[in-house]
Amino acid sequence: MPRPTLDIQVRKETKGNTVPLSWVKKIVRKILVVLKWRNASVSVLLVDDRKMKKLNAIYLGHRRTTDVMAFGQARPWPVRKGTPFLGDVVVSLPTAKRQARCYGNTFEGELGLYLCHGILHLMGYDDRKKKDAERMSEKQQTILKKIGLIKSAVTDKR
Repeated sequence: MPRPTLDIQVRKETKGNTVPLSWVKKIVRKILVVLKWRNASVSVLLVDDRKMKKLNAIYLGHRRTTDVMAFGQARPWPVRKGTPFLGDVVVSLPTAKRQARCYGNTFEGELGLYLCHGILHLMGYDDRKKKDAERMSEKQQTILKKIGLIKSAVTDKR
């Protein structure tokens, strides 16, 4: 069986909140493998709240920061032969740090949740309706359990 071609690009545009980019790449890879992607390309951008607020205003018309944004491709286009580009995930590291404390989570657990959430959006999951949000939350919990970021699936009460 051919080795998977998972091309994961991670860039950090914020100071502080140090998280090894190799760790982010490893978590994204694990999430994609659980989702049965053998060949895919994903871009992750780690930003501060100011940058996230700006992106949220430009693309969604909201005047506030948010935790994660995902920019998926309607039809993934190949970066390399047979390797579709799924899209971009943008995460606010300061928000992850604050929310981790608020929800009694580790910073890594919160960051993993945001990465998973963003990737699920790239896969077409939506959370605007209550039923869809519940389905997405269940999927996130299952994935996070499988990759070892949480010990057991729990209901996300956010």
